[in-house]
Amino acid sequence: MFFNTNKISNYLVLTFLASVLISVSACQSKYDKQEEFIRGYAIVSKDGKYGMINEDNEEVVALNFESISYFIGDYAKVKIGDKFGFVDKTGKIVIEPKYDKIYGYNGDYAKVVLDGKYGLINKEAKEIIAPKYDAVNYNIIGRYFEVASNGEVSKLSYDEVVAKS
Repeated sequence: MFFNTNKISNYLVLTFLASVLISVSACQSKYDKQEEFIRGYAIVSKDGKYGMINEDNEEVVALNFESISYFIGDYAKVKIGDKFGFVDKTGKIVIEPKYDKIYGYNGDYAKVVLDGKYGLINKEAKEIIAPKYDAVNYNIIGRYFEVASNGEVSKLSYDEVVAKS
């Protein structure tokens, strides 16, 4: 038999297993779906809305979004309607969902698109180059930004861009 120790040990093991099952079923019944925990957080959904819980099963991002990504650093990308923005680990919106697209971070910056124009945000989720260019890139080695508009490519110095942000 599986439990061949004394009755107290069996009782403790069964009590523990029952509490785990109750905790899991309580969490699962609250949400339609729960993803796996990554870096302490899990994406959850109910009735087509998404949010996030921590490992204590506390809701840290309310289920107000059409989609949500896992946290990259301190921020998670969220979608409301057809627009994207960011929330922090308390669920506070730090960048209003206004962008048509937000690309993943490449180093310290992520490209954003608004009305077909490109810009950049930094890891603090702050817009450092407004989305008004046909293309935008960051040259890590030379520490400058390239922006293109109407077929013309210009370089913006790192110090100039960072000082303005």
